Amino acid sequence: MINRVAPAFLIPVVLSLCCIFIGIFRARKNYPADGITGLSMESFRKNWDSAYQTTNHAGIPDPNGKIYWSFNALVGLFFPAVTGIMAGSNRSASLKDTQRSIPIGTLSATLATSGLYLVTVLFFGALATREKLLTDRLLTATVAWPAPVITYVGIILSTLGAALQSLTGAPRLLAAIANDDILPVLKYFKAADGGEPHIATLFTAFLCISCVVIGNLDLISPTITMFYLLCYGGVNLSCFLLDLLDAPSWRPSYHVLDFLGIHPGVSSLGNPHILLCEHQRKAGDWGDGFKSAYFQLALRSLRSLGANQVHPKNWYPIPLIFCRPWGKLPENVPCHPKLADFANCMKKKGRGMSIFVSILDGEYHECAEDAKSACRALSTYIEYKRCEGVAEIVVAPSMSDGFRGIVQTMGLGNLKPNIVVMRYPEIWRQENLTEIPATFGNNK
Repeated sequence: MINRVAPAFLIPVVLSLCCIFIGIFRARKNYPADGITGLSMESFRKNWDSAYQTTNHAGIPDPNGKIYWSFNALVGLFFPAVTGIMAGSNRSASLKDTQRSIPIGTLSATLATSGLYLVTVLFFGALATREKLLTDRLLTATVAWPAPVITYVGIILSTLGAALQSLTGAPRLLAAIANDDILPVLKYFKAADGGEPHIATLFTAFLCISCVVIGNLDLISPTITMFYLLCYGGVNLSCFLLDLLDAPSWRPSYHVLDFLGIHPGVSSLGNPHILLCEHQRKAGDWGDGFKSAYFQLALRSLRSLGANQVHPKNWYPIPLIFCRPWGKLPENVPCHPKLADFANCMKKKGRGMSIFVSILDGEYHECAEDAKSACRALSTYIEYKRCEGVAEIVVAPSMSDGFRGIVQTMGLGNLKPNIVVMRYPEIWRQENLTEIPATFGNNK
C-alpha cells in the first residue's frame, strides 16, 4: 500500500522544489525578506569560507551557546539525509528483478539527490547573507514562489513519506536478522515467511517516537550517523572480501558504481546484514563469507606446499584411521574410542589433522543415504572426542577394495595420510574365521 501511494507523496515534493527554485531566481535584495540579496557573487564569496560558531540547543547562533559546530559535527548532522541508498536492498523481497532494479535505482537516486543537494547549497550560498542563512531555519519556504505554504506542504509530505518508507523497511530488516538466528536476543522479532513483522514494527515505532520526543533532532543525527557508517562499513568490507576471494557466487553486474563508493553487489546480498555477523558461528542458508576466506587460504597453503617430498624437520603425522573393526563396537559408537585416543596421542598437544574412515559394503546407489547418515554420526563423534580431523565414509563392494581405494586416493598433494591406524582383528581368535585374518594380512 505504501508503494502505491508513494507517487502521491513524491509529486507535491517535486512541485515544492520547483517553487523554491523559481523563488530563488525571482528574489532580489531584501525581497521577500530582510537578508535576501538575490543571486549575488558578492554573497557567494562571503559565504564560501567556513565560520563555525557556537549555538544554543535550537541551533541558533549564540556566543554563549554550549554547542560548538565543526566539520565533523556538520557531517554527522547532514549524513542521515543521504541514507536512502540501502532502501532497495532492505526491501529486495518486494522487487521483481532485484539485480537489475537495485543498481539502476540506487545509481539514479544517488546522482539525482547529490546533484540537487549540491546545486541547492551553491544557490542559497549566493542568495542570502550568512546571518540570514544561520537564523532562518525555513529559508526555503521564505523564498518559495508564490507562497511559503507550498514548501510547508512539501516538507510535511516528504517527512511522512520518508517515515512510512522507513517503518516498512526497517522492521523487515530486523525480522530478517531475527529469522536467521544470528542474535538470539532478537528472537522475539521473528516473522513468518510472507507475514507482516508486527512486533518489529511496533518496536521500530517506539524507537522513532522516543527520539522525536527529545525535541531536537540535531542532537540525535550524529548518533544515527555512526550507526549508518558502521552498517555501510560492514557492507563495504563484505563486498571487498567477496571481490578479493573471487567467490563464484559473487557476480556484480555494475562495476561502474565502485568509484562512487557504492557497490552494486549489495543487490546480490538480498539482506545486507547476512555477511556482517557470525555470532555463535551459526551459518544460515545464505552462506558464510568467513568460510570462503578459509577455503581460499587453505587452497593457497596447499599450493605452497607443492608436490615435493616434505623435509623431515617439517614432517607432521597425518593418521588415516579405519574406524570399522572386525566385530561389534562398544556401545554402538561409530569409531572405537581407543582409536580416537591413540590418534590424539600421536599428535603434539592433540593438534593436527586426522582422517577417520569407515567402509560400508555394498553398491553406492543403494547405500548413499546410509553413507550420509554414517558420516554425520562419525563427525559428531569426532567432535565429542575433541579430535581435530574429518570424517569420510566409503562405499565399496568389499572391505579390501575399499581399503585399497582409500590408501591410494585419500589426501591432496603433500597433505596425504602418512600413518595408517587400525585395530588388530581380535575376533578371529575367538571364532573359527579364516576370511578376516586373510583380509587383514593382505591389506597390511
